[in-house]
Amino acid sequence: MKKILTIAAASIAVAAIADSFSPDIGVTTLSLSLKNNVIPVQFNSLADSGSVKAGDLVCTNNIPLNSYLFVYNDGSYTAWQLVESGWNPLDVASGTAEAAGITYSGNANSVSLPAGSAIWLSFPAAQSPAKLVSFYGKVASETNTVISANKSTLVCNMTGSEKSISTLLSGVSPQKGDKIRLVTETYQGEYSYNGSSWKRFYPTVSTELPTLGAYQGFWYLSKGGAGSITW
Repeated sequence: MKKILTIAAASIAVAAIADSFSPDIGVTTLSLSLKNNVIPVQFNSLADSGSVKAGDLVCTNNIPLNSYLFVYNDGSYTAWQLVESGWNPLDVASGTAEAAGITYSGNANSVSLPAGSAIWLSFPAAQSPAKLVSFYGKVASETNTVISANKSTLVCNMTGSEKSISTLLSGVSPQKGDKIRLVTETYQGEYSYNGSSWKRFYPTVSTELPTLGAYQGFWYLSKGGAGSITW
């Protein structure tokens, strides 16, 4: 559920500062039970209205220790593990499976997340009962997911309601070889663009792109296709 909280303008007793402070603060609380969860970046930074930092977006309350936060950008991952003191960058020299393919990223506020992007939250195991996890920041005026040519983009439905992937991609010009892979706990096949239409061959043949549930995600694997998704 997305709540918009408006802080009324108020006098702040800070030396030499008399400006009022009235940002629109957005809070999204999700009930997460799966081991791997795609999280939408719906907000900007509360500090400067720019891109929100990974460490500022995710409230660690209710997140189990040893969970991982992954950010994918232009072919590589940065990642952090939740420890008692907060998000700790993965030690890429450790040789652990979790660190394989990870670029050292410094603290969790070293990576900026533009509104419209998505990140990956991985628990140590599936959660029962589900965990209520909150994400927050300054309400963004625009939340467009940019699909860049020859790059892989993690997309998350941030609207809270079902959306047709075909409708979402109306602002994207696919090219032959582009693929869409749904993010689920098990591999469900992928849709490939043959130059004129999308088609899936596994587990069954389908020529219609599916509906994306609220806060569900998919990878757009571009071989030349580009554009943007407007939420």
